[in-house]
Amino acid sequence: VSPVCAGAHFFSSRGPPEQSVRGEGRAGMASMGALFACRAAALLVAILLLCSPLPAGGNWLLQCSSCVDQALYSDSKIKQNIEDADLQTIMQQIKHIRIREFDHGEDEFFNKFFSKRQLGIMAHELQPVMPTAVGVLPERRWTNPKGVTNQTKNVMLIRDTHLLFATLGAVQLLAKKADVWDESIEKLFKENADIVAEQDDNRKKREDMLQQIVRAVAKVE
Repeated sequence: VSPVCAGAHFFSSRGPPEQSVRGEGRAGMASMGALFACRAAALLVAILLLCSPLPAGGNWLLQCSSCVDQALYSDSKIKQNIEDADLQTIMQQIKHIRIREFDHGEDEFFNKFFSKRQLGIMAHELQPVMPTAVGVLPERRWTNPKGVTNQTKNVMLIRDTHLLFATLGAVQLLAKKADVWDESIEKLFKENADIVAEQDDNRKKREDMLQQIVRAVAKVE
């Protein structure tokens, strides 16, 4: 029996440690000492497992369910082949991404603080459009709420930071175009104002000319 299971069995069969001490004296104290020793051993094993490096070629995603995306480590010292992204291509890719609405089939794969129904993107639909945003998880083991162990293999993943920065790039492209649009609109407004002013001036000149003609005709008569 493992130390953790032995400890759980001790509490479930004999009640809290205080009752055992009062009921059995030295036997209770000995049992408590054994329990604490088991717990210390279990804690030591857990620490050793956490501190030990993963084996070469190991699937780190099996060991880390909430690992930070490497894209967030953005210091240029640890980057290579840095170049500006092609925002036009990114914009075209974003145009072809299908936004879906769906229900999660397994409790393991969604945040329990929110509804099972959510908006999202299907990885197999995203892959032809934006291949570098999609990966494959070779294997994952997990336990459902009923305690049944499950295993999924070759499940496609979406790198959400790729989509985030793609969206940022698309927004930048639209912002640059918006600057051109604003300049064009401002120029049109100015030209329109000049045209209106010229029309007003011509109308005033025509009115003055018409008045002069009327006065001239009046004098002749």
